[in-house]
Amino acid sequence: MSGTTSELARFFPIANEGAEVRSVAGWVRDGGTRQLSGFRPRAHIVVTWDEVSRAIVEAVAGECVVTDHLPTSAGALDQVTIIGDDPRALEIMFAAQQRGCAVTVIAAPDSPLVSEHARTTMVPPHIPFAEDMSVARTLATLVAVTSPVATVAEELTVLSTLVDEEVVACHPDREEVTNPARTLARTCTQGIPVHVGPARLTRLLAEISIARGVPALSATARQASAFQTNDVALSIVDWSDGDTGNGPEAEDLPAAGSPAVDIVTTLRCATRVAAATVMEVL
Repeated sequence: MSGTTSELARFFPIANEGAEVRSVAGWVRDGGTRQLSGFRPRAHIVVTWDEVSRAIVEAVAGECVVTDHLPTSAGALDQVTIIGDDPRALEIMFAAQQRGCAVTVIAAPDSPLVSEHARTTMVPPHIPFAEDMSVARTLATLVAVTSPVATVAEELTVLSTLVDEEVVACHPDREEVTNPARTLARTCTQGIPVHVGPARLTRLLAEISIARGVPALSATARQASAFQTNDVALSIVDWSDGDTGNGPEAEDLPAAGSPAVDIVTTLRCATRVAAATVMEVL
């Protein structure tokens, strides 16, 4: 089958997700995070204002402090990452820079955060024609600034390839029988999707769906039984086993137990959920 013009247009930003990760990997390889080498921050503070970004942080960088302002205690011993745009964002960036924090900015290409930042502030590159908010770019940048500099570029390069595989599997032109995103979209037409599985993963998946205009809920496996009701049409989407369907070959994955395994699963699932929201299922 062929995707509709509308599906293909809305899928275009999702198709860039692998490239977004590759771009961040190249940035790290070229020294974009060099100043973090050997730095052990007292705290990593993430300042953001939207629920998707908060969920990304919780999913892949759980040790961070997530807030919508710069704590008065933040200083030269701390790392600060600012995600997104808000009327307070520029003032927060300037304050963090003045206090000597190690600052990273994840924002749109035309954001004043990008044009006004200090030379020492870390800003990952933007790929051409990308949408302002990229889950992959945000996730990859967080991984880059919270992981050992020596290994993160290689891990992100592997991740980009696996995300590309997910994008190909979820392309609107792919037949439904082998298209996990279209299958997921059809499941979601049966009722409000309830993403069930690890709490940090399913909250992110639900927030991505909501941000893209599709109502969704999240629950742990233990909580799922509470959603069985005849009063509201719900559709359970079970991610409990971490299986993303057409997953990567075992030899392509990092060692079992590695944090990178969770990152791969998280971004592949996130890409699939985003792709499902563009599918027109009759």
